Amino acid sequence: MAALHNIHVALSNPCLEVWFILHFGDQNGFIDRHAAQGQAEAVLHCSKSLSGAAVDTLVDRYEMAKARAIRLDAKHEADGSPPGSNPSSGMWRLVDMIRQA
Repeated sequence: MAALHNIHVALSNPCLEVWFILHFGDQNGFIDRHAAQGQAEAVLHCSKSLSGAAVDTLVDRYEMAKARAIRLDAKHEADGSPPGSNPSSGMWRLVDMIRQA
């Protein structure tokens, strides 16, 4: 139904925190949400309620995170796993759309 109405969805699998992790390094293997949340909190020094410092860090590292997310998409395609498999994040598409607006 969303596709019929030209509505796009930004997903991160297993959770939003995998997108945060990609700002700091590669995450090529399966990760459960609890581990992802813990890693994101460790590198950002906060949880989902991002501090100003965390937002600044994410902005500064955006292009690296985007490249890592795109490589994950290519990895899933190459190994035959379904698009959006764990780990993956399409948050860069949302950020790019916001930046273009």
